[in-house]
Amino acid sequence: KIFQHGDLKKIVDICIENDVYIITDEIYEWMCYPDEYGNSRRHTLIPKEFPEAKDLTLVCNSLGKSASATGWRLGWCLHPPHLTDSYRGIHDQLVAMSPHPMQVGGVID
Repeated sequence: KIFQHGDLKKIVDICIENDVYIITDEIYEWMCYPDEYGNSRRHTLIPKEFPEAKDLTLVCNSLGKSASATGWRLGWCLHPPHLTDSYRGIHDQLVAMSPHPMQVGGVID
């Protein structure tokens, strides 16, 4: 589902009001197709569109879909600086490092 701007605003407001983190999966950000009426849709990146939520938002993404690199398992998570230590602790327990050739292949020069 692609949320409309107004729906995202409601979600953001609820999260801010209740001090709840927003975790977004942006892997399909470049795959926005017209709706059933032919109206174009645009991707909305929450911390950019709603800067008041930037300190509560973690943005996860990967090269899987946008670079046709499924299986490479090259991804990242952008998060507020105050979460770095906590995020590293969780990340270290959940994932294994990608092989070096895959990391080099994912670099955009």
